[in-house]
Amino acid sequence: MEKPQNKEKKIANAGSSNSRDYSDPIWALTQIVMILAAEPFGLGGLVLKARHSPTRDKVLEVIEYNLTEFNIQKVHPGISEMHLEGGLDFASTLEQGRAVYSKGLFDGTPKFIKLVMGERIEPNIAARFSQRIDSGDMLSLLILDEGISDEEQTPISLMDRISLFINLDSIPLSKVSNIQIDNERVKKARQILRNIKIPEKFLFDVIHLALSLGINSFRPPIFTMKVATVLAALRGSKTLIEKDVLESISLTLSHRAKFLPDIQEDNPNPEQSQQNDMEDGKNNNMKEEEIPLELLIEAAKCNLPISILESIEKGNKTPEKIQFNNSGSGQKKFSFLRGRPLPSRQGTPNGRNRIDIIGTLRTAAPWQQLRKPSETTENAKPIRKKKIEFRSNDIKIRRYQDFKNRLIIFSVDASGSLAVGRLAEAKGAVELLLAKAYSSRDQVALVAFRGESADTLLSPSKSLTKTKKALSSLPGGGGTPLASGLQATLKIALDYRHKGFSPVAVILTDGKANINLEGSKGREKALKDSTQMAKLFCANEVKSILIDTSNRMQASAKELAENLGGHYLTLPRANAKQLSDAVISKLD
Repeated sequence: MEKPQNKEKKIANAGSSNSRDYSDPIWALTQIVMILAAEPFGLGGLVLKARHSPTRDKVLEVIEYNLTEFNIQKVHPGISEMHLEGGLDFASTLEQGRAVYSKGLFDGTPKFIKLVMGERIEPNIAARFSQRIDSGDMLSLLILDEGISDEEQTPISLMDRISLFINLDSIPLSKVSNIQIDNERVKKARQILRNIKIPEKFLFDVIHLALSLGINSFRPPIFTMKVATVLAALRGSKTLIEKDVLESISLTLSHRAKFLPDIQEDNPNPEQSQQNDMEDGKNNNMKEEEIPLELLIEAAKCNLPISILESIEKGNKTPEKIQFNNSGSGQKKFSFLRGRPLPSRQGTPNGRNRIDIIGTLRTAAPWQQLRKPSETTENAKPIRKKKIEFRSNDIKIRRYQDFKNRLIIFSVDASGSLAVGRLAEAKGAVELLLAKAYSSRDQVALVAFRGESADTLLSPSKSLTKTKKALSSLPGGGGTPLASGLQATLKIALDYRHKGFSPVAVILTDGKANINLEGSKGREKALKDSTQMAKLFCANEVKSILIDTSNRMQASAKELAENLGGHYLTLPRANAKQLSDAVISKLD
């Protein structure tokens, strides 16, 4: 078995065979500009991740200067589908008295489109661009992604279809002037680009690397090989070499990585390993040499996402994605009164919605010649009436996308079955969760059950002071009226759902009920009542997270979580911070 020191030396030697520093952002940016200039179509384009700044303005100036032969059109993420695909020109139709159609952005001509605020592109608009790219249109996108958190990012459907990506956070304005584009190399690259063939061995290596990095789509490896051919053409060569592939990996695969694989020896037997090395040495003379996986991974490490780097520092191999909505908003809902405008739909006015006047006129205009015949004067000249005739199916209703406010209901088991130490940890976890909910502008409520009934210690509120005060006064001891606690939690959830909130119940208990809904003792009846109440959560589609607060996993708590239809977390040796982190990772 090869020693770790030898393996590290092997990887270091492999990296030294190529002196290029793939993590140099100026080199990467220079290569990207030259790649786009040499092959403007066929690679999808570029995602430029950066907030509005002088550095971004300067970089855009460099990119647009080297793409002056194309008319780069700026598009806002709120563009309508009609402006993309074309449709009835309403003003011209009214003026000329006949249906006049206008071409949209997708008119079949080669286009380079600059999409600003890419993190706000709606799914339907992203789908339109994806369809055009898939259909083979001469279309490239320059997406400006200004998102900060993981929730604010360019739609996955577009990221999968765009080969190049760069983050400008590490590039100071003073270094942007160091970008030098060799236009002669670009012109020569265009002439020989189509004559470069892709060796099958390189394609196999890149696909294997993509799978090792957690990339499940086949588009990125294909883009990697296409970009590698462009890099070879920029070198003035018609032959693809290892250097081109490694540089292409750093530009096209690094930002897509989900995790880094562990490179381990497949054979733990040292004698067998030595024998295999000798056989491999003989076979290398008979077949083409493949790129070592270590070298491929080194090239992919240069532009890893921040989340992956943080995960590596913590020692996690495959970090779990935290799905906590930092905006404090809950589920999406459709509204007829407020929110982000959506395409209007056919409907009937009922006093609670609004008619889309322009959309209604646009629907009715093409049918006017058929619906209303022209009148004839004495000189037999047709005279058209100025009025527009409508049908009920012409009426379009405005729609908006709004977000429900999220309500997190903490239901805490404060009975004697919960040990004093675990109750303190539960309180600490709830306090951390409350602080997180407050920073996200969520509303929170607190329910405690002990003795013979459940009490709502805090009605839904945004006040962190009130919440902490209610939590500090939470007593412990007594019976476990689990059914009453679930009943009080469900009542709050349903009441506030009708008020437009998106409720989530976080229940901390060991699942051992001994007090029924009537407040009487009896374990059998108490468990039956709690099971019935839990099933009502699932029937009413109330999201829930159950945290088993016992020192060991309890079958009763796991069964309760199944009846709730929610997530089950068991953290017997977890402290307050670990408990809160686990809950946050499960919040949608």
